[in-house]
Amino acid sequence: MMSRAYVPIRAAHEIRTTDHPPIRTGAPGEIIGVSGDIPPTYCVTFWPDGRDGAAVTINHLTRIDLKEA
Repeated sequence: MMSRAYVPIRAAHEIRTTDHPPIRTGAPGEIIGVSGDIPPTYCVTFWPDGRDGAAVTINHLTRIDLKEA
């Protein structure tokens, strides 16, 4: 079960998935959910082109993928 949290972060490295365009290192984002698993996984919305651009939401990221904003 995911709990809601809105925490500003940045991508710690380039994140590539088959469903979304690549997220560049340092892209701004926000944690929007945290799993109850140990270790937890995160659901994150990124704005690859800044907050005025399109949003990309990616599930199942780990702490290694994120850094504090």
